[in-house]
Amino acid sequence: MVAAMPAALTAIRRQVDADLRREHEMSHTEYLILKQLSEASGNRLGLTILGERCQQSAPTISRTIRRLEAQGLVRR
Repeated sequence: MVAAMPAALTAIRRQVDADLRREHEMSHTEYLILKQLSEASGNRLGLTILGERCQQSAPTISRTIRRLEAQGLVRR
């Protein structure tokens, strides 16, 4: 049972990402970033903290923030 957990979690993450993309044209990472920012004091967090909280690399966070900024959803 424990050995099956990583595969099950990966399948769940993929399904959540597919649902978000289909219904809201948003990736799971974009959702997580917006959620973290909405809950942060002053709606602000540094990129390093965002990366840690979203469990994503710095380049992934930077790329995603640029996309969200281009859509008018975040400001630097």
